[in-house]
Amino acid sequence: MAIIPPPAVPKGSIKLPRELRDDIYECYVAQPESHQYHSESGKLRNSDGSKIEVGFMYTCKQIAAEMKGVALRFNTITFTATFHGNPKTVMRATRFHSMLEKMHERRLQMLSLGSSAIIPEIVNNIEVSFPQGASLLKSLATQRRVIHRAGLEILK
Repeated sequence: MAIIPPPAVPKGSIKLPRELRDDIYECYVAQPESHQYHSESGKLRNSDGSKIEVGFMYTCKQIAAEMKGVALRFNTITFTATFHGNPKTVMRATRFHSMLEKMHERRLQMLSLGSSAIIPEIVNNIEVSFPQGASLLKSLATQRRVIHRAGLEILK
């Protein structure tokens, strides 16, 4: 019969109960300000631009496994859109923004043109499924209005 040796006794923080280790992990990763996503490098950084310290996480496989995702649970991440002066990117973003505005205007015009067909029964049915849009539909059904980019304008 082969004798199986006892498992090695863990050293350092591994001896602590899991609850205490979790508190240590939280204190280690917690930042007072949000992490920043830097699109140039594709990496997260501290709010001051410095690298996020992860050395403790790589001390052993067990700690790495226990700390997986902890930093994302206890810190916020800020994403910002930047163009970095690339003319093609700026041109595409401008064109896309213009297309979205035109599409929004067309939808508002269609809603305005169809306002005469909005009867109370339709408003009641829509209100059940989409309560956030009920006030707009009610106002369209009760008054003749024209919708433009800035919002609603009452016609008298």
